[in-house]
Amino acid sequence: MTRPQRHPKHRLQWMANLAARWFAANPLIAWLRGAATLSATLTIVALSYLKFADGFDLAAYPLLGWIAARKAGVFFALVLTQSVCQILGWLLGRFERHDLNQIHKALDRIAAKHFPGADLGRHPVRVTLFKRRSLWPLGCWLGAVERSGENYRRLRSIFSVSDSIESENTGVAGRCYWTGRTLCLGVDPVDEGGDATDYKNKTYLTGEEYDRLSLKSCFFLATCIKVDGKKWGVLVLDTTDPHAAPKSKTMENRRRQELEHATELLATLLR
Repeated sequence: MTRPQRHPKHRLQWMANLAARWFAANPLIAWLRGAATLSATLTIVALSYLKFADGFDLAAYPLLGWIAARKAGVFFALVLTQSVCQILGWLLGRFERHDLNQIHKALDRIAAKHFPGADLGRHPVRVTLFKRRSLWPLGCWLGAVERSGENYRRLRSIFSVSDSIESENTGVAGRCYWTGRTLCLGVDPVDEGGDATDYKNKTYLTGEEYDRLSLKSCFFLATCIKVDGKKWGVLVLDTTDPHAAPKSKTMENRRRQELEHATELLATLLR
């Protein structure tokens, strides 16, 4: 079956995923929490000052006199600032802030284990951690959290997922999420300027997702990550080397088991 050229929510999901990654890694949340603490401290000081301000001659201190004349407004502004900072800090805190350095090292180890001696000059190797994200009314998608190596670090790929509609799970990552099982998939490389229909069908890609690919890999190994018994995301290993696929069923099963074991260890960093 030919995949559709466009996913109706792909562009919006892509933009929402960029915002989620920015919030998760941005120090803004620490600034907001600091501002909330500062405003709370100022509120306590203001309470003491405004209570006794009437007993002082503030003619020599215009600013303090201005504040004393507007007690209710100043106090309200401090309380409002504290509340807004706390609420925004709580909202941004919902974007999980993992130790990306530890995750990156773990992904590097997985890449070295599954692609030993890879000729990175000819055939790039990647291990990408995708997290399930959701936002009403955009639905759910898988957004890249971290990737092994130092190349292809822009992490712009997203794939749509659904817990109820199979056709809305796109890409190898989305297919792995839907089945909940480890997938091992080899596909023929796409010639430059050639027909990519077969490649898109075998890798479950829409036309728009295919156009956004920075690397058109020939071999994929993906497994679903569960945290506390729930689907958290997907780990995808891929390379452009067509000879990276296991040569036998026994080797394939071993690769699957090794990846599943590594994923269980990786999941401990995501709790």
